[in-house]
Amino acid sequence: MFNTKEILEKLRLNREEHIKIVREAQKGLRDKWRELLTEALEDLMSGDTVETNLHLTVPTNHTDDFDRAIQMFEMTTDKEVGLSETDFQSYVRNEWQWRGQFLASNSMYSVSASVLHNQEV
Repeated sequence: MFNTKEILEKLRLNREEHIKIVREAQKGLRDKWRELLTEALEDLMSGDTVETNLHLTVPTNHTDDFDRAIQMFEMTTDKEVGLSETDFQSYVRNEWQWRGQFLASNSMYSVSASVLHNQEV
């Protein structure tokens, strides 16, 4: 059995780290779009060929997964709960099934995601 308060603390800390990466990546994406659009506008104004096939990967966000788990533990009246190995890995160790993909896709725009991704590879 695991202490419900301790699980909640870990989930909240992990959620904050997740949100930090998401915000960094979203800002990085906006900066990249600004750069590409500025270049395209400069090309347009100078009469050069304008690249119209611009594709950027949108950062992923799994905050809802944290919110759902946090709400579940906030609603229980149990001081201790049982967790499967998979749940423990996600909730306590922050090793969700989607974590590798999340760090890889967001590392294009987030230094924090890039550092974590390189540590985990």
